[in-house]
Order: sequence, then structure tokens, then C-alpha cells
Amino acid sequence: MGKTVDEVLPWYQANTNNEKKLARACATQAVSTTRLSEAVKAKWGHGVETIVTHLCLTETHEDDDAATVVVDGNEAALDFGIYGLAPLFLVQTGGIWRVDMAAYMRVLGSKWESARKYSDESSAICDKMTADVIGGKYPTAGQMLDALKKALAPLNAEQ
Repeated sequence: MGKTVDEVLPWYQANTNNEKKLARACATQAVSTTRLSEAVKAKWGHGVETIVTHLCLTETHEDDDAATVVVDGNEAALDFGIYGLAPLFLVQTGGIWRVDMAAYMRVLGSKWESARKYSDESSAICDKMTADVIGGKYPTAGQMLDALKKALAPLNAEQ
């Protein structure tokens, strides 16, 4: 079911130890969110998948396509125009565009560790929700969405 964290990590440009820690947490969150989104899509369709993806504070392929993109040399930013969804910062290295962890560290400043913690905790929630969806715990999409919102609420309140 999808890629592993180690397969996704090369998509991140991380140089310092803290950037690498944040990159691993973000990659883990991306993999966990993708697994949940895929399980939800298989059970309830694309519309619910989009809702889940946005609740998990990440973007869909359609969001990527619709984003406002600003390129400045070897750096780029995608603004999705979706409440709560951070821009995607990219840097081109060796001719390849990667997620720019140095840019996130600059934006987050001293709050980077909170962002890493959020990513770790939301990954665990997504993994549990994926198992619950696959296991048939939620008869309806509405019940699953309510459970996801409830699980994420304490994390979102801290941000």
C-alpha cells in the first residue's frame, strides 16, 4: 500500500540534523496520510478522500495543480489557498525539485520541534484510522470523519 518513509525521504532536501529530523517526521506524515486517504477513497470515494487529506493538513494532486506557484531561481513556493494548509517550499538541487527543509526551518524558527511533534502524532492517528477503516470500524464516512476530527482536534489546538 504505497511508498515507505525511506522511499519518500529523497524527496526532501535536508542538510542539518534538525532539518533531517523534521524531514523524517514530514515524510512519515505524508506516508501515513496517503495510506489513510487511499483506504478512505477505496471505501467512500474521491470526495471523502479530499476531505480527509485536508483535515490531515496536506494537499491533493488537484490542489497541486491549482496552486499558485512562485519561482525564484532555484527556489519555489506553492500556495494552495486552503485554510490551515501551509505553502509547499521547494528547492532545486542537482536539477531535481525537492521539499526545502531549510525554508521550513526559517519559517518555523523555534517552533520547528512543535511541527515535528505534530507530524509524529498525526502520523500515529492516521495509521490507527487506516487500520480502523480497513477493519470496518466505521459504517459511514460521516462517522469516520467525526472520529478523525475528534482525534486531530487536540493536535490542532496546540498549533
